[in-house]
Amino acid sequence: MQKQLLNGLNKKGFTVVELLVSMGISLVILTAVYMTFRGQLYSFQLAQQIAPLQQNVRVAKMFLERDIRMAGANMDGVAYPSLDTMENELLYPLANDNDNVAGDAGSDSLTIVYIDYYAGTCGAATAPAISCDELPDLILAATMSPTSTTADIEEEITAAPYDKWDANCDCNGVTFGVPPNERYRAIIKSPHGISPSRSDIVFITQVSDTGVGNLDNLGNGAYNGFSNGVLNVYPPGSTIGFFGENSYVEVTYDLVNGNLRRNGAAIAANIEDLQFAFGLDTSDDGSVDSWVNNADLNDTQKLQVRMVRINILGRSSKEIFGTNTSIRPQIEDHAASATTDRYKRRRLELTVKVRNLGI
Repeated sequence: MQKQLLNGLNKKGFTVVELLVSMGISLVILTAVYMTFRGQLYSFQLAQQIAPLQQNVRVAKMFLERDIRMAGANMDGVAYPSLDTMENELLYPLANDNDNVAGDAGSDSLTIVYIDYYAGTCGAATAPAISCDELPDLILAATMSPTSTTADIEEEITAAPYDKWDANCDCNGVTFGVPPNERYRAIIKSPHGISPSRSDIVFITQVSDTGVGNLDNLGNGAYNGFSNGVLNVYPPGSTIGFFGENSYVEVTYDLVNGNLRRNGAAIAANIEDLQFAFGLDTSDDGSVDSWVNNADLNDTQKLQVRMVRINILGRSSKEIFGTNTSIRPQIEDHAASATTDRYKRRRLELTVKVRNLGI
């Protein structure tokens, strides 16, 4: 009886083979679970990086495209070389710095100039002051000697509404007029249909009434030290109007520490490269016949720009392990990187027609 009980308790356990098989099956299942988890983790990390990466590139593109399309707007030649005695310190709608030494290695910078009259409105003034927006245009009466400090106008400066030029006006909280007030800024434009069309910004230093029946005149000087600033070289019929200084827009785009900057303020982060190329119309026939992407534009080329090719290379904020390796690619004249990494990149290339040049 006792032997039978002992025999009943003598049950067999798992064999070594069975244990190995079960462990193998468990390992396969755990490996599959791990691989699924790892794949989902990498996908999540990738999505976290790609979304802001694409957003940064889109923001950079939006700002650059808008300003480049505006280059030279409402200037009609304000930056263009004079036909007369004006020289040096000329303003240009576009100027570049290829391989900008002040920015990230190998990146470019671009400076854009235009006049935005909508931004330059002076707004309402508190009575008895008037808004500088109310100043009427004046007409240049005659071509005078370039060395003269005054320019004759057709209007009688004591007659309304032209007498407003002989008083003071308010523009965004600043009082303008003749000294000791802030000097009037004015913009002069050549008559419509005159070629080449041009315009300049000047300071009005004096408003003189020479008496009824005589040509009144304006004293004028170069704007902010630029030498292309006297009225006297313009033909009769040119118009002179008040110029709100905040209408003058000059913006510089550069790349510093991975931040795309607009006048020093960061507008997009994690930008790895910024490159520009310029389509030139060297034969003045209305079509682009050459491109420059590896040098600073000279003064002649600045006036020949008709298209700008923008290249923006965005990069994830950190390397994403588990993904394929890559390198920073060659863009325009900037050679590709020699080292690999696991950053994710998005490149945007856009060609913009500079609509205010070559019209």
